[in-house]
Amino acid sequence: MKKNTLPINILRYKKNKLVLDIETFNDIDKACPYDISGNVYDNNDTLLYSFCLLRMDIMLLPELQENCFYKNKINQYFIDLKDKQYQYIDFFFGNGYEIINRLNEIITKYDIDLVIGYNIDFDYTSINRLYTNVNIAIRNKKKWYKQLGLNYKSIPKIVVNKFKKVNVLDLMYISTLLLIHSKQ
Repeated sequence: MKKNTLPINILRYKKNKLVLDIETFNDIDKACPYDISGNVYDNNDTLLYSFCLLRMDIMLLPELQENCFYKNKINQYFIDLKDKQYQYIDFFFGNGYEIINRLNEIITKYDIDLVIGYNIDFDYTSINRLYTNVNIAIRNKKKWYKQLGLNYKSIPKIVVNKFKKVNVLDLMYISTLLLIHSKQ
């Protein structure tokens, strides 16, 4: 069994949990999220918080949307923002740095250590790749500023990856087990 994968009975889980889904851009082996959406539930399955973290550069630049897996649905986000049935969702637009910081804030505020999703390994890998890419860009920018003799102290600090420490539970795995073991 892979690290961060919990073999648990979800019905007996007593802490807050995050049900997550993402949409990505780039090829599958380099996929990064442009949309990280989720619902936080308490141990009674009461919805505590809903969010949709959107990469501003992808959402606003059509040339970047060409590499998005579900590029045809991007315009729907702007319709949903105005739809009263989605007013309970906290929509947040930002760059990669701002998005992973916001995700860290959500993980901390709601004490999340379990993330649930369908084919969650893909989402987990893609989100962690975003953290890595942002931190590489920060390191490179600091290095370039130092080499050029510019003030590098205004460059943001490396982002601690709090998402890497969460456990994941794959709904695809659970669904498969239920189908295999169900009586016909």
